[in-house]
Amino acid sequence: MAASDETSPISGRKKLSASQSVVLNIQGGEHLLRGALTFVRYCIPPSYTMGLCGSSLTPAEAQALKEEKARAAAIEKDMQRDRKKDQQVHKLLLLGAGESGKSTLFKQLIVLYSGGFSDKDRMAYLPVICNNMIGAMKTLLEQSDRQGSPAQIAPELQSVKAEVLEMKIPDIIDKELAVKVKSLWADPGIQYTYSKRSTFQLIDAASFFFDHVDRYSQPHYVPLEEDVLRCRVRTTGTSSQLWKGDADMLLTGFSCHAYRHRGEHIYYQRQ
Repeated sequence: MAASDETSPISGRKKLSASQSVVLNIQGGEHLLRGALTFVRYCIPPSYTMGLCGSSLTPAEAQALKEEKARAAAIEKDMQRDRKKDQQVHKLLLLGAGESGKSTLFKQLIVLYSGGFSDKDRMAYLPVICNNMIGAMKTLLEQSDRQGSPAQIAPELQSVKAEVLEMKIPDIIDKELAVKVKSLWADPGIQYTYSKRSTFQLIDAASFFFDHVDRYSQPHYVPLEEDVLRCRVRTTGTSSQLWKGDADMLLTGFSCHAYRHRGEHIYYQRQ
């Protein structure tokens, strides 16, 4: 009881008991809460009250928000499915200089996993074979003048040499052109020049095409798969091919050429 009669030595006011202090604190807290609610109600715009004391969204806004959340959930679900699908794909990038065999690997995959090339596809390579063969012969004829006397063409073939050097590369090889190519390929000077091919650029399949020139000159000739595999076509742009292998392997490949950067992209997917 004596404690209630005590006065504070600083303020000179009578000290309150513990129970009286609790009651005053509660009452003070209520006044603060009412003041905060009044401030929020009359001083803050309704659009800013969400998250403080309630929501002021209209039914239309609430429905729009619900639809937006549903769309976001659907997008997230699709992204998760795509991530799982992408994890099953093993990507392989092949880099190399020209004529290093990147596109040849693609052709071999087509032969092994896609049933090979159709007759129509192989017919499309006939002009490429002609281009490769006549282009290689022109290279050998040009280089024979730079390899010294052992590489000189026989005098009786000089006119044939000039004709081949000046001709426009045809899409097909007829019997007459095949005879000219065979005679030049059999010339000792051309054979000597071919033996020095490491000193200049020549396609790897040149001798293969020269040895089978009679076959290419046949009417309505359809190239074989070995002809297609040996064709040299410079990769330009981007091409794609889908390969289905045995078991459950799915192969997808891309061949690209960008400026001076050449690369082959191969994707292996396990289903």
